[in-house]
Amino acid sequence: MISSEKNSSLSPAENCVDAELFDKCENQCKLDYFSCLSNCDSSICQNSCAIDFAACTSACPCGVDCPNGCDGETELKEECEGFCRVDYNRCRILCESEYCESICEREYQNCRDDCPCGKNCEQGCINCENPICPQSDQHILVLGFDDMANSYVLSGDGLTKNSAFITASETNYAELSAFAVVKGESYIFGGSSDDKKIAKIEGCSFAELSVRLNFRFQIGSSAIEIDSGERALICFDYSTAKKCEIFDTSSIVTTHSSEFSHRYGSLGYYQGQPTSVGSGFGGGFRKVETYSSLGWSSLAEHPKDTYGHTLTGLESGAMVMAGGYDPTSEQYLREIWLLKDEMWTSIGLLKDPKYRGSAVKIGEFIFIVAPRSFSPSPNGPRLMERVTILSDTIIETEIIGSHEFQSYNSVIFQVKADFCIKPIF
Repeated sequence: MISSEKNSSLSPAENCVDAELFDKCENQCKLDYFSCLSNCDSSICQNSCAIDFAACTSACPCGVDCPNGCDGETELKEECEGFCRVDYNRCRILCESEYCESICEREYQNCRDDCPCGKNCEQGCINCENPICPQSDQHILVLGFDDMANSYVLSGDGLTKNSAFITASETNYAELSAFAVVKGESYIFGGSSDDKKIAKIEGCSFAELSVRLNFRFQIGSSAIEIDSGERALICFDYSTAKKCEIFDTSSIVTTHSSEFSHRYGSLGYYQGQPTSVGSGFGGGFRKVETYSSLGWSSLAEHPKDTYGHTLTGLESGAMVMAGGYDPTSEQYLREIWLLKDEMWTSIGLLKDPKYRGSAVKIGEFIFIVAPRSFSPSPNGPRLMERVTILSDTIIETEIIGSHEFQSYNSVIFQVKADFCIKPIF
């Protein structure tokens, strides 16, 4: 029988914010306990019910196994354990032996262990693979470069890679396009197939807009979200690598041109402003410019004549530059640089050189997609790298995936795990 004396396994953790939910959960555990007893005909069975009850309350919000109240994931935990109980009861109904019942109990416990805040998911839905948890958005869509059929979705840990089925009017529809997320929707700008087009992903297809770019954008062009994602800045036209436009999902307007060319100079955030570094044109070597509504302003030059790198803004206001090509030494680069307080500092090395790659930041990770192979041979797999950065310091760099196709400045977006997953027939 249940003891009336409160002990550590039946009492909510002190100062737990979800103490009221503990009572609700405990009441459900009691109901399950009495239901269990009603089916017992031996002391062994009764003891088993008591053990299950203790485990149930321990796993409640603020219980021994979840002292912090599961950090807001209590409803998911309760729903998950509800499914476990239903399966458990169905299993026992079909049993005709104690051995069968023991299997039901073991499967029930395994089921609960896999629930948010259970033994295998002690941090709630963080790193929990239970399907009841919201899907992680730490997945990257990589669009096929010269063939849309090569598109795929890669998980942030690199363990899962699935083909993505996205249709477009031409197979190379996203080749050499600039890209940005505007008002929550994924857009591409220009590119080889039509260097003045603007299109967005609708469902699993590209829909081309009637509004068009004023200038030609393809080789070495870049785009970046501005105004908290309400608009996009598209820069470095094909002719001069200086001209820029602003897009707001319904119209396009010309804005300030940069003083120097920035073909392959990329765009990233530095101190809250879009910034570009270097150029494939000699006049823009080492030049660093930052954009505002008033125009472009020069910052401290980069120490090298580099271009074809990626730029990524950090929460601190600093900016990371990774990879690239140095025409002076004729070397493809692995270096990772940090621009902070208008000073450039080398802070680490990539595992593999990255030239004309694409980058997206998700949490503390910067994911960089490589356009070509450098090791063991130029025709080898193109490697995706994940850079972990905390407090403006590189913690780790690691290879998490690869693909076989050429992919200069690949169009990449952060997506859900099941985004346009290709059906298997």
